[in-house]
Amino acid sequence: MLFDRTSRYEGKALPLDIDKLRLLLATAEQMAAMSSANVNLVLYEAGLGELPSQWYGDDYNGPPDDDFRRDIAQRLLRDLQSAQIREIATALQQLSDAPMAPAIPFEPQPIRLFASHLASQKRLVKSVADALEIFSVSLFVAHVDIAIDDEWHAAIESNLQSVDAGVVFLHPKFNESTWCDQEVGWLLGRGVPVFTLKFAHQDPYGPLGKKQAQVVEPTATASTVADYIVRWMSTKPAIRGRLNASLVAALQKTVRFADTDRVWTYLRQATDLTVEQVGAVASAVRDNDQVYGAISRVPEDQGQWYPAVILRWLVQQPGYEENKDLVEEVARLRKVEAALSHNQIPSPSSPDTWARSEPPF
Repeated sequence: MLFDRTSRYEGKALPLDIDKLRLLLATAEQMAAMSSANVNLVLYEAGLGELPSQWYGDDYNGPPDDDFRRDIAQRLLRDLQSAQIREIATALQQLSDAPMAPAIPFEPQPIRLFASHLASQKRLVKSVADALEIFSVSLFVAHVDIAIDDEWHAAIESNLQSVDAGVVFLHPKFNESTWCDQEVGWLLGRGVPVFTLKFAHQDPYGPLGKKQAQVVEPTATASTVADYIVRWMSTKPAIRGRLNASLVAALQKTVRFADTDRVWTYLRQATDLTVEQVGAVASAVRDNDQVYGAISRVPEDQGQWYPAVILRWLVQQPGYEENKDLVEEVARLRKVEAALSHNQIPSPSSPDTWARSEPPF
C-alpha cells in the first residue's frame, strides 16, 4: 500500500510539479553521462558537496551502471528548486566532456497563481480569477476552489508548493491573519515572484514591503485588476514562458474580438515561442473566427488584419522553422501570403490584398 491511513494525502490530489520532474530526470541523465570530476566541480561550487562513494562503485562489483548513477543524481537534486536544478544543468553542459544526453523536452504549461487574501474578500478575488480565465491564467482561490470534504489546509499547502507565482490582495487587517502571513512567507521562501495589490491604502509590510505595490482604486473592475496581474507577469522572465503558454491557449479559444485584442496585447511581446506554441498560434489563425476575422485594436498595429499581423510575427519566433509549412498554409488559406515576405507590415491603406478594409476571405 503506497500510503498508510495516517497520510494527509490519502485520497487527495498530490502536489506534483511535472515540469520539475522532467527537468530533474533530464539533468540526472546528463550527470550520469559525464565524468565524475566535472560533476564534482559543479556540485562543489553549488554548495552540494561532492559525489558520494556509491557513484564510484567498489573493488568487488566495479563501477555502477548508468541507471544507478541516475538514481544517485536524482537523490542529490530532488530537494532543490527548479531554477536551481536548471542552473546546475547549464553549468554541467558548459563543462561537459561527453555528448549531451538526450533531454526530455521542456514545454511550458499554462501559468498557475496563488491568491493570498482575507476570507471577507473572497467574492472580489473570485471575480478577478474569473477575469483571468480570458487569458487562460489560473488563480487558486482557497475559499472557492477547495471542494467539499477536502482537507483544506492540505489543499492550500499543495498549491503553495506548486504554483508559479503569488498574488497578494492586501486589505486592511491583512496582517492580522495568521494564514495570510504564512502563505506570503511560504511563497517568498520558495523564491517565486509575488505581486502585491494594495487596497484602501494598506501598505505592504515586512519582506513584502521591499517592492512597490500596485494601487487598486475603489472604482477598479475585476478586469482592470486582471490586467494589472497579466501586465506584471509579462515583466518577469522567470514566469514569462508559462505566461506565453497561457496566452497561446487563450488565443485559441477567444469568443469575442475584444478578448482577442486583450490577449494579443500581451502575447505580441513574446520573443521566444516554442515549436509547439508557434503551431498552436498558427492553428488559432486558421480555426478561430474571432482571430482570423478580426481587425487589431491594439495600438501598435491598430487597423490591421490579425492574420497578417500574427503570421508575420510568428516568422520571428524560435519555433517558426519547424512550423514553416503550417504557417505558409495558413497564410494561403487566409490570403495574406504577402505578409510573410514583407520586412514590415504595411499600413491598412496599402494596396496589398491582406491590408484592405474588408477581410480577404
